[in-house]
Amino acid sequence: MRKYIKSHFSKTSNSSKGEPKPQHASASQTPEHTLAIHTIYSDPNPTLDVIAIHGHTGHHIHSFTHPDTHCLWLKDLLPPIFHSPSSSQSISIRILSLSYTSKDEDILGAKGIASFFLTELVGMSVGGEGRGILWAAHSFGGPLLKGMLRFDDEEGEKLGDGTRGCLMFGVARGGGVWDSFSGGGSEEGMSDEMKRLRDEVLWLKESSEKFESESRERGWEVTYVLECSGDVVGTGEGRDVWEEGVRVVRSSKTHGKMVKFEGEEDRDWLAVKRVMNDMLPRLTTQTLRETS
Repeated sequence: MRKYIKSHFSKTSNSSKGEPKPQHASASQTPEHTLAIHTIYSDPNPTLDVIAIHGHTGHHIHSFTHPDTHCLWLKDLLPPIFHSPSSSQSISIRILSLSYTSKDEDILGAKGIASFFLTELVGMSVGGEGRGILWAAHSFGGPLLKGMLRFDDEEGEKLGDGTRGCLMFGVARGGGVWDSFSGGGSEEGMSDEMKRLRDEVLWLKESSEKFESESRERGWEVTYVLECSGDVVGTGEGRDVWEEGVRVVRSSKTHGKMVKFEGEEDRDWLAVKRVMNDMLPRLTTQTLRETS
């Protein structure tokens, strides 16, 4: 996220200050962009959507693909978890991956990107018809996700109601991470670029804070997977801790590599798989109950 802020320090982005009920522009009102939603995998008649969001300067495929084994875990490792014979009920899933570029960030800002994806996802029946949502966000994809889930209109409510769980890879909790960038001084003498940047950061901060409260109130199952730091190296087993009801898992990989798994025996994948298996009964129960 610091990388995102630095890259936008002197660039413009579209945002607006603290409306009590945030609204967003329709897709037809969005300026020229390269935003896209890609279907990675789909069963017939899915009852659960798994949605991946890459980080700043990432890619909807490459960010989740191991460079040596070419394992794309969204497609190669994830579906068997939901189709395992050991589970009480197989879940039909659709896996989507959102795509945006640094140019899109410059043109639209985080709020514009979140607004666009919100409208498009609802148009694809995400969160509707009793379908559940499991999110997998990496790095700046986390703040974008939190931004999507903060809108208070009908479309925002659909995503909020449909959300069952979130996997946050390399994403900081709460809004405090933005404090050093948001500032609190007077706008006097501040350039237009700095004002826009500050408004953008304030919107991201408010989105993160709202996500924390909403996740508790709605009972979303949220897991934060953190990259290794210094001499702290994850083992892929037994590194889970609970912080205020939120599960935190320590990865053995650095930030950029933590969503690239070598294969089924990758120890960090085994840790994520363990988390997914723990989520599975709840995902199955809620999804099946709402579609019955």
